[in-house]
Amino acid sequence: MPAFEAVIFGREEKYIRDFLLLPKRLYDRRTCVQNEREEDQILRGTHILSKYFEVKGVLVYQGPDVAARCLITFYPDDQTAYIGFFECIPDSECADTLFRASKDIAGSGNRNRIVGPVNASFWIGYRLKTNGFDRRPYFGEPYNLSYYPDLFTNAGYAVTDHYTSNRIGRIALFPPRNRKSAVRYREFLRKGYTFVSPDSKTLDAFMHEIYRMISGLYSSFPIYKGITEEDFAAHFAGFRKILDYGCVKLVYFRGEAVGFTVGVPDYRNLLCGKIGIGTVIRLVLMKIRSGSYVSLYMGVMPGHEGLGLAMSEILLQFLRRRRSAGIPALIHDGKATKNYQNKIIADRNTYGLFACEIKEKENAK
Repeated sequence: MPAFEAVIFGREEKYIRDFLLLPKRLYDRRTCVQNEREEDQILRGTHILSKYFEVKGVLVYQGPDVAARCLITFYPDDQTAYIGFFECIPDSECADTLFRASKDIAGSGNRNRIVGPVNASFWIGYRLKTNGFDRRPYFGEPYNLSYYPDLFTNAGYAVTDHYTSNRIGRIALFPPRNRKSAVRYREFLRKGYTFVSPDSKTLDAFMHEIYRMISGLYSSFPIYKGITEEDFAAHFAGFRKILDYGCVKLVYFRGEAVGFTVGVPDYRNLLCGKIGIGTVIRLVLMKIRSGSYVSLYMGVMPGHEGLGLAMSEILLQFLRRRRSAGIPALIHDGKATKNYQNKIIADRNTYGLFACEIKEKENAK
């Protein structure tokens, strides 16, 4: 068999094509979550967020065939490099070739560590899935092949942060009374808190408030990088078409937005790849009523402790009305959110963020 060879590239057409091709070879249609258009924009530097970072692409070939890929991302005034869009055939030598080239790139850029997977930006995608590979990916899930965690750890990476997605089965039409979350919800209503969903006319105002709260609440998260409100709105503009407004809430207290939750129907990976008329029909039907909903974002401003549990009650009420299942997704371990509605969690998916230190001699290259 031909030896593995790494190629570092910029914006050469051949390498961009090969980079975009590899996921289609590794995944079937049910599990491929590649956003090819977004990847192409990042590789060419035309993505709305490209102004915030620089990227270097890495491909590993075995003869004429591409066998592995990744993208190394650099931010100004950040001593960490980020490895993302990682894909690799099940071969340790191939993975070693990719990781060595990645370290060389990071070291030559005077970075002292590599963190990943981070697909260029906190706002685009990060984390590596570590269990639950027997299930089809839900909407927004960072899905990968089951042997990827071993490839990372064998290359000297260690998990620095853990994340969990809870899976809640269909909610009973008449669940047990006096749940803690129901009591907490009524307490906040009595205090004067209001829970409001947007419509097409008020969605822009909602997004403004959500941006304001995310910018403050998420700033301490691993790998978080701030962006302008204009870029935030442009990056998430497509959400307008896929939101179920009943799954989005702002919480107001004395005229000020103090909490939010954002969910969507579980479109799985139907928005990835080419979308034909059959897929469009399925998407429309799922927007009207889905068998499952994904809670993507939740936040509570300081001074309003306990409000998150009350918002989880809102989610339960919504799921009960729809007779649907739910997925509170990608919760950072250590957050109270992980154990909301603990008694009705059917199972959990887990994820990790990995890091690898770069030796001084590699930085000196």
